[in-house]
Amino acid sequence: MLVEKVKKAASKDLIIPVEEIIPRGYAEYLVRVMEANMATGGPCGVREVYGLTARQIGALNVEEHRCFDRACLCGGDGLGKQRGLSDHACLSSQSGPAGFDLRASTLFYMLARRERSNFTYICCCASFLY
Repeated sequence: MLVEKVKKAASKDLIIPVEEIIPRGYAEYLVRVMEANMATGGPCGVREVYGLTARQIGALNVEEHRCFDRACLCGGDGLGKQRGLSDHACLSSQSGPAGFDLRASTLFYMLARRERSNFTYICCCASFLY
């Protein structure tokens, strides 16, 4: 789905509503899973799930090159990092996170827009989740 969003984007910059990537019900389920598996007992909520997802999107690579030059959450105003806000500031907005504020790298944007692009997800490190 993420590749399709980049493929259809008019530019390398795009904002994708959080629920298009992780629907609210699934995010709530992930909160329960994370709470059950967290040793620290730190705060965990839907915002943290979306924040973790943004960090994982930011860590995606194609042939050892980052897929995204920017991957963060943006607040209800839809501007996020464009206003210089940190992820924490975006997450603290009253309207909550509205979307993933992404800037595809030039390489990934070119590859995603190719007619016959084929991507395979390979997970290298399960410990990245925490």
